[in-house]
Amino acid sequence: DPDRYPSTDLLRVATLKLTSDINAPSRFIPVWVERGAATQAVLRVKDAETTGRLAGLATVLSAVSELYGVRAQGHINIFDQQGPLVAFNKGSLFFNLSAFKA
Repeated sequence: DPDRYPSTDLLRVATLKLTSDINAPSRFIPVWVERGAATQAVLRVKDAETTGRLAGLATVLSAVSELYGVRAQGHINIFDQQGPLVAFNKGSLFFNLSAFKA
């Protein structure tokens, strides 16, 4: 649904599975990169995954979404784009991995 995503041309490159409790249902957060700079962005995402920064951001977003009663699944997204942009778009929240410091 193009109305749920920022006007930037994004490409989904991963989906993070969040697990907090063995009895709780799994939750997922999609990870996006800017299509025009996908090669460099995918490398940054892989580096963030290796260093734990990606999981750190996902954990923070999951906790904040629970605190405010926002379902993470389908409403919380991570994207990588140079700059501190955070996009809100029709009920979906996009958080920029490049702006997150673990």
